[in-house]
Amino acid sequence: LDSAVLNRIDDALEFPNPEAEERRQLIELYLKRYVAENKSVKGPSIRVDITPGDLSKMYDSIAKDTKGFSGRDIAKMMSAVQAAVYGSVDGILTPAMFKGVVDYKLKEFQKRKELPQ
Repeated sequence: LDSAVLNRIDDALEFPNPEAEERRQLIELYLKRYVAENKSVKGPSIRVDITPGDLSKMYDSIAKDTKGFSGRDIAKMMSAVQAAVYGSVDGILTPAMFKGVVDYKLKEFQKRKELPQ
């Protein structure tokens, strides 16, 4: 926003990026909402082919790797996971698919950070 617009705003609120535990909770919430319990699409439901123990470890690892992500960045990443599952032949979320999407989004985030402001 330019200075003329910013000058008209009386109050400013800062929303810090989520910490690791908050990111973990968001990742778990969005996986449930967008993938495991998604009711927005007709047809067969998506299956998650990841054991609860492995899924918990993945949540921890992804939460650590996504330092600097906003809540919106995490939501978009998990939406990309959903799209990958829907685009797959069998509609099954596997560890490799989940990791592949997350790795892609991590690289995308890093490239975006390197762009001049």
